Amino acid sequence: MSKSIISTFVTTAGAMLVMSVALPAQTFTSLHSFAQQGGHGWLPEGGVLVGPQGQLYGTTYYGGLYTYGTIFELAPPASQGAAWAETVLHSFSDQSGDAYPTTGLSMGPGGALYGVTGSNGGGGAPAFFGTAYQLLPPSGTGTHWPESILHQFTGGADGESPAGVLTVGPGRALYGTTFSGSGSTINGTVFRLTPPAAGGNEWTETVLWAFGAFGPANPQGTLATYNGRIYGVTTAGGTGLVGTVFELAPPTLKGGAWTETTIYNFTGENGDGSTPYAGVVADANGVLYGTTEAGGLPNQGCNPHGFCGIVFSLTPPSVSGGTWTETILHSFTGENGDGATPYAGVILGPNGVLYGTTDAGGSIRNQSCGAGCGIVYELVPPSSQGGTWTEVVLHNFGGADGKEPFAGLVLANGTLYGTTSYGGASNQGTVFSLIP
Repeated sequence: MSKSIISTFVTTAGAMLVMSVALPAQTFTSLHSFAQQGGHGWLPEGGVLVGPQGQLYGTTYYGGLYTYGTIFELAPPASQGAAWAETVLHSFSDQSGDAYPTTGLSMGPGGALYGVTGSNGGGGAPAFFGTAYQLLPPSGTGTHWPESILHQFTGGADGESPAGVLTVGPGRALYGTTFSGSGSTINGTVFRLTPPAAGGNEWTETVLWAFGAFGPANPQGTLATYNGRIYGVTTAGGTGLVGTVFELAPPTLKGGAWTETTIYNFTGENGDGSTPYAGVVADANGVLYGTTEAGGLPNQGCNPHGFCGIVFSLTPPSVSGGTWTETILHSFTGENGDGATPYAGVILGPNGVLYGTTDAGGSIRNQSCGAGCGIVYELVPPSSQGGTWTEVVLHNFGGADGKEPFAGLVLANGTLYGTTSYGGASNQGTVFSLIP
């Protein structure tokens, strides 16, 4: 779902309390401020990805030639200290339901960019409920990036409102989620898009799993893969009714059905999180890491219920079919400089370090950000098993340098890159870099 329309919708043995350390960030740089003018985009809800030449690619929810959003490129300067150059590669036009890109991009072979849009803006006929699209690099000496729609979601059995960055799998297959589906019978899907065979033009969509009227519901965020299995989150449903983490196992026979297993049910009680929004990531050992935008320990002012969200890990069982073990790595407080409401997930850094953002909280409270403008944080694993994780606040946003970092981060060559949905010179969002 989109930040522009979002509304806020533990029972854990061995939960860890975490030391919080605030350090001044000397390496933060605002690379670009979006503005509502000249056909440029604004309100970047997704993060950025880094291209082979150090260029950054991303999307904006609004703006462009037709106001339905853009795909942009930021090219690094030729000399140190000069401005990054923004180029709008594509303006969405609401043709065939192609409008309002809700997430960031993924890159496939040959530099192809893949993403999803959330709806047709209400103006298309017939009605569409989001698309998956491809943007190809220019051929020869040209500068035009041709866009093609790979799939139009119909709101029926194939779902509606695709959510999360597409995951590129073997053979250029794309994997993703839709938040909902047809009425109350389908509460979201996990899908695969298979590229055409040689000489063909049509991509093929396959629904790997449809969430029904009962149980886990409304998958959200980017999928993770490990040993041929797919992992993701739902923002609702489960035994606690506040979201789950699920596993999809491929069929044992060709053409068979995928198998869904709920590996964790959030409770929103006793310090546990609720409403995981951003998906999970898997490390080399199959341990999953993620965030919930609500839940955790009670604190004042984080959201209407006073819970600021958590960072968690899920460790796989030692025997097949056993119980996954959740550990709370950090419970946000929104106080004393700590963040609150992590809509974004975490990324894996060197030596097991985790990096992420929170949409609110931090030490800077002003007229623009009464609940705090958000932070960039680092979680450092303990030196010995069972120890405490240490949170380091790498940057506090203040408005002029951006505010409300809704999306997650990407790490390239030791530098973190990300976006803020608002703030900057025109309060229309920013792109930033930070060397931790």
